[in-house]
Formats: sequence, C-alpha cells, structure tokens
Amino acid sequence: MCKSRFIIIIIIIIIIIIIIIIIVVVVVVVVVVVVVVVVVVVVVVVVIIIIIIIIIIIIIIIIIIIIIIIIIIIIIIIIIIIIIPLCQFGQEPEPSQATGMALVC
Repeated sequence: MCKSRFIIIIIIIIIIIIIIIIIVVVVVVVVVVVVVVVVVVVVVVVVIIIIIIIIIIIIIIIIIIIIIIIIIIIIIIIIIIIIIPLCQFGQEPEPSQATGMALVC
C-alpha cells in the first residue's frame, strides 16, 4: 500500500513538473514572439520615418532648384528688358535709324 502511494506521489510530482515546464516554455515562446513583433514594428516605423525624411529632403532640394531656376530666369528677363535697351541708347544710330546727321545719346 505504501509503495503504491509513493508511486502515485511520484507520478503526480512528474505531472506537476511537466505542467510547469510546459507553462515556462509557453511563456518564453510568447515573450519571444512579443519581443520579435515589437522589434519588427519599431524597425518598420523607423524605416518609414527615414523614408519620409528622405522624401521631404528631396522635395526641399527640388523646391530650392526651382527657386534658383526662377531667379535665373527673372535675372535673364531683367537683362533682356532693362539692360539691353539701355545699352542701345549709347550706340550710334545707323543710317536707317536717323535721317540726316547721326545723333549719339
């Protein structure tokens, strides 16, 4: 009788140990999965933020280039409209431009 109780106690202890091991393994697996998911989410968020920053930098560079091109075009237009006609006043008129004497402005 005593031997059978001892065997039953040992079997119960073994079952309890197996249950504890299963619980520990499940908890460890859950923790590892949660950590992996968190790391993946953080990496994805960081990559998305980096991509957004790169896109913003590219847009800023494009805007700066467009502004520079517009300034250059405005300068060229100013040269064409203002400076070139002013230079023509200092030239001697050709015979077709003036009748009689040539006038110098």
